Amino acid sequence: MGWAPEPSSSAAIEKSRANGLLPAAGDGSLRGVSAPTPQPRTARALKTGLHRRVFLEEDADGVSRVVKRFEGRSLWKRLVGGLRARREFALQTALAGAGAPVARPLAVGRREGAWEFSVEYIEGALTLADLLAGGTPPCAREELAQALGRALAALQEAGCDHGDLHAGNIVFDSSGAAFVVDFGHATRCKELDAARLTHDLVQLAAATRERVPPSLRWRALLAWRCALTEPVGRDLPPLRELARKVEAAAVVWRAQVLFKNRRRWLRASGLCWRLDHETLAHRGLPADHAKQIASELAQDSVQRGPQPHPEDDQLEIRLFEGAAPLRQGWVELGRALEHGLPALTPLVLREGANVRAAFALPRGTQALVAAEAARDLERMALARLLAGRGLEDIPTSTPLWRAPGGELLLGPEARLVIRSQHQGPQERRGG
Repeated sequence: MGWAPEPSSSAAIEKSRANGLLPAAGDGSLRGVSAPTPQPRTARALKTGLHRRVFLEEDADGVSRVVKRFEGRSLWKRLVGGLRARREFALQTALAGAGAPVARPLAVGRREGAWEFSVEYIEGALTLADLLAGGTPPCAREELAQALGRALAALQEAGCDHGDLHAGNIVFDSSGAAFVVDFGHATRCKELDAARLTHDLVQLAAATRERVPPSLRWRALLAWRCALTEPVGRDLPPLRELARKVEAAAVVWRAQVLFKNRRRWLRASGLCWRLDHETLAHRGLPADHAKQIASELAQDSVQRGPQPHPEDDQLEIRLFEGAAPLRQGWVELGRALEHGLPALTPLVLREGANVRAAFALPRGTQALVAAEAARDLERMALARLLAGRGLEDIPTSTPLWRAPGGELLLGPEARLVIRSQHQGPQERRGG
């Protein structure tokens, strides 16, 4: 089925132009958007949510584009999806016209009953999250940090407050140039004050502080400040004072994000559980194998010994059985993953009279009786790691696990306690 652009009233279009969401008449407004009828040849999922999907699509002519599709079962969700698709497309069109580092918008419309819009594919696209996970950078890390700072400054010079800046929304092309994507929470203002300018910096620092050293964060901040013109950055404090404020605010923001993620980790939703099986693929576990493990956890007795991992011969899967503390431990290790901490990876949880859970861990990992059994230097390293992420140290009576390479891993007995902001000079250093 081809695309069917939604007719918009003149009043709505003029209101959007007045708010800066649409360019001026004759300059690429929605009425001027072409309505191609692409015949997709291949599609690869990039991101999946409850009501929207992002995927890379290649048409019959070999042209690649990124499609964001808004899906909803109810009429209300479909109406809201249409509004979001048109709004985000219009905003990105306006930003591209202003010279902001965004992918060029292509078309917006409905296909197969769902609204979607497409943007140009960035050649060699690699997100900051991919790089932090071990991807090969197109150039030196210092150059990438500077490119990120300049891109954020250019986006704000165009009047955009992104509102959801994290490692997955920063994309680098094959030359190392930075682009910003996903404008679902973005707004465009005629003028950004100091609070709005630093808000994106705080979000990005909070999302990456566990894996990006302070020196690279400083390079990005310096490049950002140098790229801002005087009218835009006139109300900002001196650079070093600004850096201290951003780092301190990032610790607080990160704690809030982690608490929110913890609250929704086990929310009761059939659709959410279905998506959880799909997201397990990002942890290296296929959805069909996740369902197989879930059925094993439902048996009268579970196999306590290690099982081979279906995708990685360096990992194994172990099943645990216990009471309520095991359920909390499963949640805690989910938080540990959010922090980027070394821990057993939670895979599947089954609740009931006896809680059962499946975890992935390096093959040959051994359990220690208690944290105090670890060597002092190892314990100190773990304590610094936790403190640098705004967390309390693990009590010495807590059992830990040791990977074959000697690294200490947090197990389901661990409990992560968020430090208050005034407690840690480590937070202020942003380690």
